[in-house]
Amino acid sequence: MVLVVSPIFLSRLCSQLSTTLAYLYQLFFDTTFMPHVYLTANSTPIFNKGDAALPSNYRAISLTCSLCNIMESIVKDQLFLIF
Repeated sequence: MVLVVSPIFLSRLCSQLSTTLAYLYQLFFDTTFMPHVYLTANSTPIFNKGDAALPSNYRAISLTCSLCNIMESIVKDQLFLIF
């Protein structure tokens, strides 16, 4: 079962969820466990320009879990504070 959390839900309840997410992320780091949904991405082609029939006129984007994006952002910010 995959739990999908809407980015709008996360942004509206960020102050209420911040402590819980901090605990969850720390648990992931302490146990070196990463949920499978955090490690997968859905690739989607996005049309750029030109002939829509040519595959070369598309670029791929990867859609990842919102909770994973938040954790990546926190790690990135902490790394930039160090360096």
